[in-house]
Amino acid sequence: MTIDTTPPNTTEKTSEQLAISWARTFIGEVTVPAFIVKNDGALVHLGSGVLFEARNQYFLITAQHILDGHTPSEICLPRRSGKERLRTIGTCLVLKPQNSKLDIAVIEFQREETIALLKQHARFVTPSNIGPIDIHASAYLCGYPTSLMKMEGGVLTETNMLLVRSWFPQTVSAELKDPPIQGVELFLNYSRIGLSDTGGEVNAPELEGVSGGGVWQAARSKNSSVWTIDSDLRLIGVQHSYKHDEFFRAMSWSIVYECFALYAPAIAQDIWNAAFPA
Repeated sequence: MTIDTTPPNTTEKTSEQLAISWARTFIGEVTVPAFIVKNDGALVHLGSGVLFEARNQYFLITAQHILDGHTPSEICLPRRSGKERLRTIGTCLVLKPQNSKLDIAVIEFQREETIALLKQHARFVTPSNIGPIDIHASAYLCGYPTSLMKMEGGVLTETNMLLVRSWFPQTVSAELKDPPIQGVELFLNYSRIGLSDTGGEVNAPELEGVSGGGVWQAARSKNSSVWTIDSDLRLIGVQHSYKHDEFFRAMSWSIVYECFALYAPAIAQDIWNAAFPA
């Protein structure tokens, strides 16, 4: 297989890299690890997700496959620091695209206590944080690898976020067994070096557990010399699969739009206007 795996601008940090480093705290606050507690009390790390708010409704956007075999209402979203009693999200509604092969799901939180607790220790992205894709710019994947979780005696004591730089390859080999779906799926190569929770560089581990994490880009507004979260940091997709040390795939906002279209058309329109501006 011949896939372009050479990252652009490898010799020095670009302005977008510096912007993402600056925005790392915000990205970490809207990205959460998802767990489930089995009947025997064992913790199972399912993946990652992005918290999303629109029109006074609150959601978790994630990869559909992490829900397989599990009851969504029993999912737990702990604080990044761990060291707490895990609470299930409770009553919820799951939105999925009509095509089950499109690996994305939107979970609406319907229990007020869950929403209040999340607001205490996390943040929610809004349509203002969504934006169009720039295939010429770097992108950054954020999630929680299972290998970086720390547990003691079956109790979660620490979660560790990973942020890895990625880029759109100039070419994708025709030999790829399952080519990305044009206009629906993002295909990116990624760096072997990532940023940890503290901002230090770490070797990127296997991305198991990162499924459902967001893919971000930064681009300063032409009319501004100052970076701002709302105008310059864009969430462009949600990761769902990977091949270690080579590439990952993500679903675009066109599929998130489809999840909302029948259930909440006003939110769907907000998403479309942000991701695909006229």
